[in-house]
Amino acid sequence: MSPGSSADMPQSPLPTRTLADQQVLGKELVKLTTLANRITLLLEAHSVAYQRPDGSFETDPDVIALSEDLTARQLKVPTIASWIAERSGTNFKRANLYYLRSGERVDPSRPVLRALAAFWRLDERLLDVSVPADWLDDDALNRDGKKILAVMAQVGVTDIKARDVQNLTDGVSAASQRQLLQVLQSIAEEQAASRRRSGGKKT
Repeated sequence: MSPGSSADMPQSPLPTRTLADQQVLGKELVKLTTLANRITLLLEAHSVAYQRPDGSFETDPDVIALSEDLTARQLKVPTIASWIAERSGTNFKRANLYYLRSGERVDPSRPVLRALAAFWRLDERLLDVSVPADWLDDDALNRDGKKILAVMAQVGVTDIKARDVQNLTDGVSAASQRQLLQVLQSIAEEQAASRRRSGGKKT
């Protein structure tokens, strides 16, 4: 199995999160000191997807909140492992995920780690117990910087954190930051409209 282009990669069936929800989950995860505990938490508490009648998944929380024809589905290890294998381009099996959950294996390959993070819509550093938690702190961001970070998370850029945005916008004028924010907001609006057209039904 070989990885395809990024355009061909499967997208996570799990709902996207707001910045606030991402931060809450991040803080939950960094309190856990082993990868096994983090994987267990994600499997047990953060693996619910919302399935349309045609079998596809809705990922927009706004559409999910307003739809009556979606079925909440707790995704199980075999389904998740299959997705990880396709995303990572590896021969990842359900047994591999069981091993990670039990702690029998603690050091997945980089492609697998990235796929695990992509499935749960996380920064991959949250699955690396050797990374300190201080990069989760966004107190130093200005107001526009926080908005940029929030909209990045909304459009699916989950591997950018507060410190990255701070570095990106350091020395950049407020006007330029607002222009970047407007572009990101336009992308988020187009994505939401596209998801609604593709199957989300508002009632």
